[in-house]
Amino acid sequence: GGKINNGGGGGDGDEGDDDDYFEEGDDDDGEEGFFSTRAAIGETFDRKAIQAVLSEWFKTMESLPGGIRMAVEMGIVSSLALVRFMTVNVRPSVV
Repeated sequence: GGKINNGGGGGDGDEGDDDDYFEEGDDDDGEEGFFSTRAAIGETFDRKAIQAVLSEWFKTMESLPGGIRMAVEMGIVSSLALVRFMTVNVRPSVV
């Protein structure tokens, strides 16, 4: 009969080819497509992108806390940083 082996040792038979599928161990820059796993959306300091983030959360510049508002007006807050702030500290409201 056949031998049943339910555990331990021997590896899984793929001989370490997981790097081919998950892009692990790649030190070169390579090509990054639109749906790259490394950076889905880059940081944008554009005023229109900031306004788009605020409108998605039904907020205005005046409704932001003072420190964040000043940083946005000075242009040192990116749209990505603003999204992170909104997801952690702000609850959306439609009123």
